Amino acid sequence: SSRTHRSFYHTGVSPETPTFGVRVFDTYRISKTNLLLTLLNYGLNKGWHFIRGDLSAGDKAYWTEKIYKQYEGNGYTSDEAMELASKYLGVGIPTIEKYYRLVYLPKTVMELVNSGVLTETAADAIASNTIDGRNVKQSQKAMEERASWFLGLDRDDRKHAIEAVKQLGNKASIADLNANLKKRLKDSRRVVEYAIPNELYDDLLQWGLDRGLDNEQVIIGHMVAEALKG
Repeated sequence: SSRTHRSFYHTGVSPETPTFGVRVFDTYRISKTNLLLTLLNYGLNKGWHFIRGDLSAGDKAYWTEKIYKQYEGNGYTSDEAMELASKYLGVGIPTIEKYYRLVYLPKTVMELVNSGVLTETAADAIASNTIDGRNVKQSQKAMEERASWFLGLDRDDRKHAIEAVKQLGNKASIADLNANLKKRLKDSRRVVEYAIPNELYDDLLQWGLDRGLDNEQVIIGHMVAEALKG
């Protein structure tokens, strides 16, 4: 059952501050649900880290959209709403814009972000360069396909994949992205001439065979990479 509570903190809520349907008075009847919403509203007003444990990317996206739309729906322009949401949450406008874009991710992809399987950077690139406002359902299906494609790549190739998505936009197929990525990887790798003394050649091949490699160029590439990383 609900009880009558006295206000136990100074909210600092101005007439322009959205409260998501929770009206804060000095004395009012409040249920447990409304109390939780009031605390969450107060917590968000103090920044992302007020609540113990960071909010997930999905939560941040949800509340960013809520706050932004509260402002936008009350006579403010899009730019003004972004600025006010930024001040309200105590984060920069680019952060607000990023989480607002993540709202468009389908549930399956957002779960990958929340679990840390897919980075927010990759998710943002996929969302902002795949969404089509005229066909949201189809573009969300494409986001799922792109996320799956991205996660199937070697980790060293993923930064190039993000750039491929940004360059080609929402019209590109997976085949188009693969072709662009292949070119990027080729351009990013320098060709170096090398000479192997005859007496070391067999040792080179054995080093590769021990690691499942049978091409001397691939073996040397792996050998150099291992030496530089070590």
